Amino acid sequence: MRLEKVRLEFEPFIGEAERAFIVEGVDYHNIAATGLHDWCPVNFVLRGERRDVLGGLLGQLWGGWLQIFHLWVAEAIRGQGHGIPLMRDAEDYARSRGAVGGTLETYSFQAKGFYLRLGYEICGTLDGYPPDHAKFFLKKSLA
Repeated sequence: MRLEKVRLEFEPFIGEAERAFIVEGVDYHNIAATGLHDWCPVNFVLRGERRDVLGGLLGQLWGGWLQIFHLWVAEAIRGQGHGIPLMRDAEDYARSRGAVGGTLETYSFQAKGFYLRLGYEICGTLDGYPPDHAKFFLKKSLA
């Protein structure tokens, strides 16, 4: 089989189709390499009365773990307890599908305290990322 010519292009605002193709390529590789085929998305959307998006949780379930990529609540309704049901529903859904744990990342200027109050524990820290801050890696048992 002969490979076609390829070129590398910088695309700061990649299209959704291209992004999905790359992400799915990694996901399919992980599934093939491990034999763990239990991947599924875990997404919850917080909507207002007019169905406008006011926040949400985006993640995935794979290998018996819930991985949360993004949790965000609009500033106008932040601090009113909306993050708790987003996390609870994602964790409950993950448990219903047999997940044993949850994992996520946050920064020192984000919601570390929130996640600690929900039972997550820090399992790694990257100091100085970004400068004058830290990135935290957290996990929680869902058993």
